Amino acid sequence: MFDIGGVVIGAGLERYLERAQRLFGSDEPMKRELVARVRDLEMGKMTSFEFWDGIGQTLLRAGEGRRPRPRHFQNLWRNLMLDSLAPNRPLLWLCQAIARNGLIVGAVSNTIVDHAEILIERGIYVPFDPCVLSCYVGLRKPDPEMFKLAARQARVSPYQCIMVDDNADNLPAAASIGMVTHHYRDVNRLAQALKGHKLITPLQMRRFQEVSAAEGLL
Repeated sequence: MFDIGGVVIGAGLERYLERAQRLFGSDEPMKRELVARVRDLEMGKMTSFEFWDGIGQTLLRAGEGRRPRPRHFQNLWRNLMLDSLAPNRPLLWLCQAIARNGLIVGAVSNTIVDHAEILIERGIYVPFDPCVLSCYVGLRKPDPEMFKLAARQARVSPYQCIMVDDNADNLPAAASIGMVTHHYRDVNRLAQALKGHKLITPLQMRRFQEVSAAEGLL
């Protein structure tokens, strides 16, 4: 099971915060409001418009920022994603190799509808089945129920799963239901771990190294 943002594609979360702080004329209060609301956004409990509009109104009432016109913020999430979408091609190659070995390749991701729609359009989720997205299932990592749902949809026991995530805070919950976990730092260390778990063959490992070298990662 793979996380998406920060693993399959670049996350770049700092860009969202920087752009929002400039747009709303607020630094720390903006960050505070964003952190407080993003959980509900990722669980599909509000739209992006409601998210940004609520932040703007709160900052304006408190005298800690401004509420921009809706046309300036309603596509903020979508535009930043489109500007920086960069799939991790060597990692996607590893996913294909795992699938060729007859194994299930799934995704478990905290995301928002705006981003999910773009990634669906670009085919990023195609290699992953099941694909459990927080904004559609109303759950969010590190809730163990999200990992349980992924295992159920894959029709396997959690003990048969490995969870790959760049956010170490998500991994104890996956481990608590029996999943093997891997804290993702770079694709080369992930490939070594997958080889150690016998999820890819030595021949596939050599081919992966060729792919990584072509991408300038070795």
